[in-house]
Amino acid sequence: DTDDLIDRVSKEDTFYNALTATMKGAEFGVEWRSGTRHANLSIAYLDARASAPTTSDEPAPEQRRRWLPRWKVDYVVEAPVIFKVVVNHSGQFVADRVNTTGESMPDYYVANLRVSQEIGKPVTVFAALRNVFDRNYEQETGYPMAGRTILIGLETRP
Repeated sequence: DTDDLIDRVSKEDTFYNALTATMKGAEFGVEWRSGTRHANLSIAYLDARASAPTTSDEPAPEQRRRWLPRWKVDYVVEAPVIFKVVVNHSGQFVADRVNTTGESMPDYYVANLRVSQEIGKPVTVFAALRNVFDRNYEQETGYPMAGRTILIGLETRP
């Protein structure tokens, strides 16, 4: 049970204080490391419900919270290949979401790729490709996410 959940129906609506909210779920993750190679995988299930806004003091029946997926799978695989070049591949699969009217939204899978090379102890040069397959997807109805995006840059770490 969740007390004092502040929620909203969509990005265009004002926030409200849900009188009741219940969230049930589980997450499982595994990680593997061997030297400079690593991989991880996490799978999450979430059943999130909250009472809708109401003008009375009586709570409305709980409904599925909008936009939150019931199922989400995230993974990352990273390994050096040659001459300190590191390749990183990550992805996310999201399934079973509802929009503001309670209708099902399309599931989606987004893959990302990044290649980097350290050129000095604190400096790394990288090229990244986000949304590799150029998927059209929305995390919220009416708000499309970026298509394939190419990034090239320098990164510094203390």
